[in-house]
Amino acid sequence: MTTLRMTSDLRRQLILGAAKRCFARNGFAGTTTKSVAAAAAISEALLFKHFPSKAALYAEILAEECEADPELAHLLGLEPSTAALVELMQGMVRHFMQMSDGPDREEEEQRLRLMTTSHLEDGEFARLLYAKVEKLIGSMFIASLQAAIASGDAVRIGSKPLNLFWFAHHTVLTAALTRLPSVPCLSYGEAADLDRQLCEFLLRGVGLNRSRNRCASHPAHAGGRGRAGCCRKCMTMNIATEPKLAGKPVDGKGRRPVRPVRWFIIVGLLLALVVGALVGFNAFRSHMIAQFFANNKPPPANVSVAEAATEVVPNLITAVGGLAAVHQVNVTSDVSGRVTDILFTAGSHVKSGAALVQLFDGPEQGDLATFKAQATMTQLSLDRARQLAARQFGPQATVDQAQSSYDQALAGIAKTEAIISQKLVRAPFEGELGVRAVEVGQFLTAGTTIVSLTDLNELYANFTVTEKDSGQLKVGQTVRIKVDAYPGKAFEGKITTIEPQILADTRNIRVQATIANPDHILKPGMFATTTIVLPDKPAVVTVPETAVDYTLYGDSVFLITEKKGDDGKTTLTAVRTFVQTGNRIDGRAEIVKGLKAGDRVVAVGQIKVPSGSAVTISTDPLPSVPAKPPRY
Repeated sequence: MTTLRMTSDLRRQLILGAAKRCFARNGFAGTTTKSVAAAAAISEALLFKHFPSKAALYAEILAEECEADPELAHLLGLEPSTAALVELMQGMVRHFMQMSDGPDREEEEQRLRLMTTSHLEDGEFARLLYAKVEKLIGSMFIASLQAAIASGDAVRIGSKPLNLFWFAHHTVLTAALTRLPSVPCLSYGEAADLDRQLCEFLLRGVGLNRSRNRCASHPAHAGGRGRAGCCRKCMTMNIATEPKLAGKPVDGKGRRPVRPVRWFIIVGLLLALVVGALVGFNAFRSHMIAQFFANNKPPPANVSVAEAATEVVPNLITAVGGLAAVHQVNVTSDVSGRVTDILFTAGSHVKSGAALVQLFDGPEQGDLATFKAQATMTQLSLDRARQLAARQFGPQATVDQAQSSYDQALAGIAKTEAIISQKLVRAPFEGELGVRAVEVGQFLTAGTTIVSLTDLNELYANFTVTEKDSGQLKVGQTVRIKVDAYPGKAFEGKITTIEPQILADTRNIRVQATIANPDHILKPGMFATTTIVLPDKPAVVTVPETAVDYTLYGDSVFLITEKKGDDGKTTLTAVRTFVQTGNRIDGRAEIVKGLKAGDRVVAVGQIKVPSGSAVTISTDPLPSVPAKPPRY
């Protein structure tokens, strides 16, 4: 199967069709690009690929409606001439000045407000719409004006004829703005006279210098009045004719006409005055709002203050590790056999060599008796052989044979006694027994665990230290151990072993300390927090730990400074000052850089103090450091 791919033009038309439905149903303000994308069944990103904003989409719809308007097509199809120029000005006046009389009054007024608001804000919609108007009608206006100049019906004004079109357009737009409220801002009189007067004003303004009544009486314009309302969607101009419009002087008696440039200057000044008033009002409002917030200062915050002090901070290295026994073993049997007697109590303290378990040794006892009887017999035979040999009655070979038999009997006795001793399991050293793992009558194979035996008099504390701190370590340094089982209690020991190699995977070094445990309260396997006590460093500046504000952007404190006001009174302000911190010990934080001794900092209440704000010092004491700080 083949998949039909939608072309860019077809997708653009699909988006415009969906947007027309959304704008017709919800209006410009109630329509969003998300709703248009949903109506077109596309993503919002694909919508922005064709139309960068809602204003661009709306302007494109208005431009399409104008291009499809038959009256606009008629105007664009006219031969450029003075008559076409007159029609253009008439249509523009009728469109704007008769906007409130049409069937789509609310929609037209909404677009006019949108156009005005766009001028006061980012101007995006106005720029897009002006570009569409220039593309549709600009060339027609320029060609018609040039034709009128060439025929002697108009004079050239300036080097950019398109500016004359925009001057006329802005003049009519400003006049229409006065009629936008429900009660018009300015009453011009009768609508027919107003349209005629405004048309004459615009035609004289673009340079028309004599009457062109023949343009109005031409057969092609006989039904001109019925074409009012063309291209209202785009707020451009209407294709309508006014047979009575002429380029004569206002009174028709040969008076000198008013210079059009002067009138354009007057209208431009009025327009600038209106726009300037709006801009000035917005600037005044922003200034008053800023002045209000500038004078609306909050009262000083009440904070607790602490003074930075110089003190000698213990030089410590903290690490984590675990405890291990100096002597610990799982007691096993060297030989296999059946348990006949258990000679210990689980959890008891035993001496070195104490009997623990007896295995069945009946066969070995029998072998021992046999070897002892053989030894007695062979000894008697050896003695007789020696006596006979001494009297020259027997050979020396008999003596040697008897000696060998006697030695074999003694070897059998020694072997059997060793096996019998193996079947009586004893404690290899003094210590504490663990949980019994055997029962009477159980057959044990060699190596089976019977019970654990641990010497608790001394323990090892095994921990690791970073490569950076390894140069400060020495054998014999004091180590303090804390365990979770006894919070607040420290156990001291000495470093006995430092691993000569750095671990390649973690770049740490193993350290082992020996801890005396006379009360047997420490157990092997406990998690331990280890602190190595190093020689003291010089005195440093410290502050309460609560005074330091730790953030991703750096550590800081609020420094109390005194400031004299215009009235001579001294006020206290808290200024955020970034510092470099060191170790934290017993509720105090070491300040390596950023403060000096005697500086006052906020210790409690920083959360309600912006940098540079006024503060007052609270008389409440600082919170004390808890004797047992929370673990988590």
